[in-house]
Amino acid sequence: MIGQDERVTTLSIPQYHELMWPALQATKELGGSATVSKMNERAMAAANVTKEQQAVPHKKGMSEVEYRFHWARTHLKAIGALENSARGIWTVTDHGRSMSEPEMRAANREWKKSLREQRLAQLGSQVAEAEGRNNA
Repeated sequence: MIGQDERVTTLSIPQYHELMWPALQATKELGGSATVSKMNERAMAAANVTKEQQAVPHKKGMSEVEYRFHWARTHLKAIGALENSARGIWTVTDHGRSMSEPEMRAANREWKKSLREQRLAQLGSQVAEAEGRNNA
């Protein structure tokens, strides 16, 4: 049994949505295009991610912070702020260059809302299809 003084504390690691702006800014600062490692390095510094936070492992052979930056890039791509110009290379789009942080956050909210609506519509279609088969 773990004693009171031996409890493991969990480091607070920024969520992916908190890393989106540092990732976009880092890519801009690196000339508008960057490798994943260069972008992560610059963005981690901007987001004040500590060495301890960077050392927390994730299941897929990367750190938890790197994994969350992966999702930040995925969302930035989905809202049109970044594009994956080549394997491992990310480039800021014209839209991303002109985007403010509040605009980026609003675009991400809208994209997630749209995605939820698409999934609900798909689910509704699947339910209707299943009910049609059951009534046949």
